[in-house]
Amino acid sequence: MYKIYAPLWIGTSRKLYIAADYAGMPIEKVAMTFDQNKTPEYLKNPNGKYPTLETPDGRFLFESNAIIRYIAKYDKSKGLYGADVFEEALVDQWLDWYAIECHPTFHNVIVPYFGGSYNKEEHKAHEQKLRNLLKILNDHLKLRTFIVGHRITVADIAIYSSLWIAFRFVFDEKYR
Repeated sequence: MYKIYAPLWIGTSRKLYIAADYAGMPIEKVAMTFDQNKTPEYLKNPNGKYPTLETPDGRFLFESNAIIRYIAKYDKSKGLYGADVFEEALVDQWLDWYAIECHPTFHNVIVPYFGGSYNKEEHKAHEQKLRNLLKILNDHLKLRTFIVGHRITVADIAIYSSLWIAFRFVFDEKYR
């Protein structure tokens, strides 16, 4: 049995649970609180962050995009990593685009809604940048059902899982 250690509700956990379900990978969800990643047991993971995947043979992976790529390759017949080498590269492209371009901006936009610090001018700049980035994604999806290829991939799962909280709690109908 694979184990995923993480707070159950965060987007990085959510994407791994969904991907594992699509891949048919048996997982145990090991719920963590935000301070449990400092225990000696958990610090077997040298990064000390979550989520972490423990394989049935006791090896550990950290960083959610590394884990989701691993999960996508669990059963290649599911197509979660794309249909061919080019689609695999496209999946990597979108995972990296979101992690590098969108997620930091997205984080800066939603944190004030959940009690983080707020600077009106900075927040407006982050919101505009996020709108521009989401426009890239929206324009890409205008002629497609999925981000890559003709079926769901971990690119779809990862981006959805990160954005769901904002679309659920922050972005109102007008914003959408």
